[in-house]
This record gives sequence, structure tokens and C-alpha cells, in this order.
Amino acid sequence: MPFKIADFRDLVRIVEEHPEWRSELRRLLLTEELLSLPQVVRELAEAQRRTEEELHTLAGRVDQLAQRVDDLAQRVDDLTQRVNDLTQRVNDLTQRVNDLTQRVDGLALRVDQLTEEVRALVTWQKGEAGRREGERYERTTVKRGPVLFGGGYGGATDDPRVRVRLSRWLRPILEDGKVLEADDDPTLADIIWWKGGKVAVVEVSLKVNGRDVERASNRAEVLRSVGVDAFGVVIGEDWDSLEARALARDRKVEWMVAGNPSEGFIAFRRIRP
Repeated sequence: MPFKIADFRDLVRIVEEHPEWRSELRRLLLTEELLSLPQVVRELAEAQRRTEEELHTLAGRVDQLAQRVDDLAQRVDDLTQRVNDLTQRVNDLTQRVNDLTQRVDGLALRVDQLTEEVRALVTWQKGEAGRREGERYERTTVKRGPVLFGGGYGGATDDPRVRVRLSRWLRPILEDGKVLEADDDPTLADIIWWKGGKVAVVEVSLKVNGRDVERASNRAEVLRSVGVDAFGVVIGEDWDSLEARALARDRKVEWMVAGNPSEGFIAFRRIRP
């Protein structure tokens, strides 16, 4: 059946009456691009939907990451606090160690001081014991004077008779106002013994050393300087060294050491009182 189309309204009416014509009419009226536009829109809508789903998924992952970051931040804060606590404990322990080290150093110093004091005390005790033993040996030697020297007279220099004799011998020096050195002073000898015009100036020591020899020699020399026929003698249980014995020979000092008398000592013993 033919159609009459007087105006646009007729066309619209006819299309509405025949909806099956719409697709063909669109194909004739619209370009391929316009025809494909609904599909493109649907695809865009689908892409938008997928994008929204992906964004939703990403948002969920971001939320999870944010939560993990928050958890990590909390753990870091906890670890930081623990590190701070440990640092404080280490500082406290370091201070305690320093304090203990200082106390140990103080104790070590005190121990060193006590050790030194004990060492000094032991040394003093040994020296004191040696001195007392030496004094006992000297007193015994003085008592044995008549036997050791084969008779005669004398004794320790604190014996009044010996002091009177020394004062008489040393009068020239005393009147001259001269002050003798201790190692040269006959009044500080251990024993003065005389007989037959000869005088022995004696130093007594458990171990005879070089200084004993020098004192005996020097003190005898002082008496010889005022006209006394004096000679030095050392008496002891042993020589301190071979050098001490050699010095006695060089200084012409006689001896009775370890029970062995020198020739000069034997000669003095043989003199008749």
C-alpha cells in the first residue's frame, strides 16, 4: 500500500506505526559511525564498569596497604620504644659498669697500697730481725773479746773504760774543734781492743761487706793520725762478696771471718798483754 508523506509529521507517524522499519530507516539516515555509537556506548559503559570494579578492588587493596602501613608504623613505634628502652638500659648498665670500674680501680689502688705497705713491713721486719741478730752477734763478739783477741783490754765503744781511752787518744782532734764524719769516727766503732801497744778498731757484721771494711780502715787511720798504733779489723760469719775480701787486702784491714783469721789477726792474738 502506497504512502503519502506530506510533511515530517507524516513520516514520524508512519515510523511509529511500523517500528520494524526503524532499523532500516536508521541505516539509511545514519552513518556507520552513528550506527555503531550505541555499541561503543555499551562498550564504554562496560569499560567504565570494569574500571569501577578495578578501582573498587584497588581501593580495597589500598585500604589493606594503608592498614598494613598503619600496622607497620605501630610496630616501628613499638620497636622504637623498645630500642629507646634498651638504649636507656644500656646507658644505665654502662654507668653501673663505669661506677664498678671506678670502685675496682679504687680497690686495686688500695690493694697496691696495702701490698706495698705489707712489703715495706716485711722488709722492715727482715731488716729489724737482721739488725737484732746483728746486735746479738755483736754483743756475743764483745763478750768473747778476750778469747778472740788472745787477751788484752777493750770492749764496745759505749763501755766507760773504752770511752775514756778514746777521749784521751782523740784529744788533739777534739781540741782542734774538728768534727769527724760518722764513717771516720772511732767512737762509733763496734769494738776497740788494745794490747802490747797496738789497737784494733773493729767492725762486726754477720756478713762483712765493703762498707764495713772502709769504716774499719778509715777509723783506724784517724787514730793513727794522732799517734795511735791502730789497725782495722772486720769480724763476721761470712763475706758479703769476694770484692769485700779483696778490698780488705787492699786497705790492709785484718779479719776473722767464717772462723778464718788473717795473718795480721793471728799476729795480734800472739801479742802478750
